[in-house]
Amino acid sequence: INAEYMGCHFSPIPEFDIELKDGDVVRIDLAVHIDGHVATVAQTTLVQTAETPVTGKLADLMVAAQTCMEVAVRCLRPGVKNNDVTELWAKIAEAYNVNVCEGVLSHRMKQFVLDGNEAIISKSNIDQRVEDYEFGPHEVWSIDVVLSSGPGKLREQDARPYIYKRCPDQSYQLKLRASKELLKEMNTRFQDFPFTIRSLDPKSGRLGVAECLRHELINPYPVLCERPEDFVVQLKSTVFITPNAIERVTGVPSTHKFESELKCSDAAVLGWLQRGLTLAGKKKKKKKPSPKE
Repeated sequence: INAEYMGCHFSPIPEFDIELKDGDVVRIDLAVHIDGHVATVAQTTLVQTAETPVTGKLADLMVAAQTCMEVAVRCLRPGVKNNDVTELWAKIAEAYNVNVCEGVLSHRMKQFVLDGNEAIISKSNIDQRVEDYEFGPHEVWSIDVVLSSGPGKLREQDARPYIYKRCPDQSYQLKLRASKELLKEMNTRFQDFPFTIRSLDPKSGRLGVAECLRHELINPYPVLCERPEDFVVQLKSTVFITPNAIERVTGVPSTHKFESELKCSDAAVLGWLQRGLTLAGKKKKKKKPSPKE
């Protein structure tokens, strides 16, 4: 749960919880899996006592994010490439005078693989880019839209990491019993998925994390933040590409009404928004009736 200018990966232990107040912008990001098949979802909400329409910069951000999500979902079809989505997101952000956050990736997911090699990069530049990839049937994607009212350059904060992930390619003969128990728990309980330090034993778990981290057996997910005076919004959905349709299987509708005075008039964006989610599948041939004897 990330509040205000915190971009991602803030999942603190109880003694470092923060108290939400009226007017705070909060992003809830979570995932679940059954036998390694993952569903991800994220939504941005506003802490408010009065149910009034949201206007101003926050409304611009949310309408832009919703537009980015709708366009991306419709682009997930054969013949369209990942970098086509990145270009459309840039046009939408420009129209609403906001910025796409750098370094955010939307991944193709597989069983036990949360972040596959095929990805959509949020913002492409000289230092950050991905190889072209054409979408195809029978794929599952986690579409992650993160926009900012600031420059969109999320930076590591002083806050300690609370989320970690096992490095399967690294090995080391651990010394501490707590570290050995943690390694066993990662292999059996968490497997290839990230885990929060809250899910571990308060004493032995944290002790084990320290040694595993020193020997690079786990990777930390640092808390990334924008400038304190800026807003960050996030939307995330899990989308299936079937032979006949694009199916969005997660995505929580907002309980707030966002009213932006800005609009996106780009012809390419508007064209995609008018597209449906049905794909042109192959028609099944009707069987000829057998001749009567």
